[in-house]
Amino acid sequence: MRTVQKERADMQLRLRNLYKNYGDKKVLCSVDLTLDPGIHALLGPNGAGKSTMMNILAGILPAGGGEVFWDGRPCDVTRKGRELPYLAHFGFLPQKFGSYEAFSGMDFLKYFAALKGLAFDSALREQIGRYVDMLELSGDIRRKMSAYSGGMRQRVGIIQAFLGEPRLLLLDEPTAGLDPKQRRCFKRMLEEIKGTCVILLSTHILSDVQEIADTTVILKEGRVMSHQETGADPEALYMKYFSDSETGDGA
Repeated sequence: MRTVQKERADMQLRLRNLYKNYGDKKVLCSVDLTLDPGIHALLGPNGAGKSTMMNILAGILPAGGGEVFWDGRPCDVTRKGRELPYLAHFGFLPQKFGSYEAFSGMDFLKYFAALKGLAFDSALREQIGRYVDMLELSGDIRRKMSAYSGGMRQRVGIIQAFLGEPRLLLLDEPTAGLDPKQRRCFKRMLEEIKGTCVILLSTHILSDVQEIADTTVILKEGRVMSHQETGADPEALYMKYFSDSETGDGA
């Protein structure tokens, strides 16, 4: 696997006045964010709009309106299925990760590599093998996914998101179902690429935020309440905006 050593200073994701409504319900409200290369944690309770934002950026949901810019280029996110300029170098792990039950884990990764337009060459095989080893899937990667546990499916989902050299990586609750050792390996994967990638990850595990996130974004009722460098106590920042009754996590 080729490792890019220098930071890609040209990479930047900007959201301007991004919004999404479902009928009369406002899910995202005039979201303004600028994300540079690094790891950005997205925090908020159930219904805050985190998964909706990621699905819009992934081209799965159309936005109601607003603007998204990648490397200064405008991206039309108001129409589902539009070709977005970053999709050729993009990785996405949705909160609800589906799989093809008849595929083995390896077949599934090959399939996603093909969808990304990646050649299954020695570099990609080396990358897959390394991630499979890191996430402790070596003994199961050729088994059918119908026999996988939830945690095993999650690890395959993480690997497919990392395939190639993504410049934009969206991860929605990526550590769900991972044990402490696997979470540690996942963090190492993030550390290795964060200088060459804009990473937005949603999580409710605040210790993860403290250890890996460069900045923390607080989303409440579809609005960005705070976007700042991650401090020593992300829980205190979270609790500044949410009471004890609002500490759940989800969409």
